[in-house]
Amino acid sequence: MNNFKLMDRAELKAKIEDLSKQNQILKDTLARTEKEKHDFLMRTLNTMGDPVFVKDAESRLLLVNDAFCKTFKLSREEIIGKTLAENVPPEERESFLAIDRQVIKDGKENINEEPLTVESGDTHIIATKKNRFTDKDNNHFLVGIIRDITKRFKAEKALKENEAKLAELNESKDKMFSIIAHDLRGPMGSLVGLSEILQSEEDDLNDLEKKEYLKLIHNSIVSTKALLDNLLKWANCQRGNIRPQKKPFRLNLCVDEICLHLKGISQSKAISLQNKIDPELTLNSDYEIISTVIRNLVGNAIKFSHEGGVVRINAKINGSHVNISVSDDGVGMNKDQAAGLFTLRAKSTRGTANEKGSGLGLMLCKDFVELLGGQIKVSSELGHGSCFQFTIPVN
Repeated sequence: MNNFKLMDRAELKAKIEDLSKQNQILKDTLARTEKEKHDFLMRTLNTMGDPVFVKDAESRLLLVNDAFCKTFKLSREEIIGKTLAENVPPEERESFLAIDRQVIKDGKENINEEPLTVESGDTHIIATKKNRFTDKDNNHFLVGIIRDITKRFKAEKALKENEAKLAELNESKDKMFSIIAHDLRGPMGSLVGLSEILQSEEDDLNDLEKKEYLKLIHNSIVSTKALLDNLLKWANCQRGNIRPQKKPFRLNLCVDEICLHLKGISQSKAISLQNKIDPELTLNSDYEIISTVIRNLVGNAIKFSHEGGVVRINAKINGSHVNISVSDDGVGMNKDQAAGLFTLRAKSTRGTANEKGSGLGLMLCKDFVELLGGQIKVSSELGHGSCFQFTIPVN
């Protein structure tokens, strides 16, 4: 009887051990099945070229594919359990976390285009699609996919820039044709008319009248030549055919030459040209470009100065740059007029002696100053004159 009981207990123990082994086998099988499922899921996600992620309700990352790691340039160990909010600039962080919260809250799909700056400092433009997933225990998760659209974004941006450049070129062409058709035809017509008067009425005109007509012809020729020079230089600048040729020169001597060149026009309005530049100030820059800019600014100042006015040319070294200014006490401008001066849309107005203009000179000044790596600006008050200033590197 005792032997039977001992055998029964041994058999029971064996059965328990067998059941334990079977249970372990079942657990191992289930574990392998779960691992196989997980591996299958990861292999599937990793075949996708776009980054895929799953987050919990607190925006913590639970699962990511290889493309996600590659985009953020982080390992999976550095990503899982984090929001990655600490890895992007504050403005980007607030944006994507706010979207995460909204999708988790209302369950509505969100598609958004936004910048993404990764830890290396590279900025991508991404399109993100986010959806909410709810499990059987009513836990919410965020499932998302990212598409890098940086190349498309850059291509679209380049296309828009090219369209803008094309529109600007067309506008430049129209401006040039307008100048040729109108602004050059007017002075040439005046020259023809004045020369015809001198020819036909030579015997009836006294010496004073002849001198006056010759003076008008001279001024018209000077004005037309200046316009032609500007037109040619502007056209070359627009086509990129002008390259700065730098050499040292004394700025005050350059301004003296300009004042001498414009002496006839300034004297006709009794305007004083004052060269205030230090004789020792030397620039290492393109003489012709600087001369063209200052000549246009001084000519413009003469045009809008009242008879007996003063035009001052000054310059001041400020570190590695020189600030050159041309100021007058003429008619001045309001803010709207000043704002559009250096553009193709600028409207030319007549001077104090009814002088015509094309507006081309100031656009040429802007292009030339920028060609030298500088900037140009104007300050003006209606009825109290204007001051044009441009800053360029000394060397």
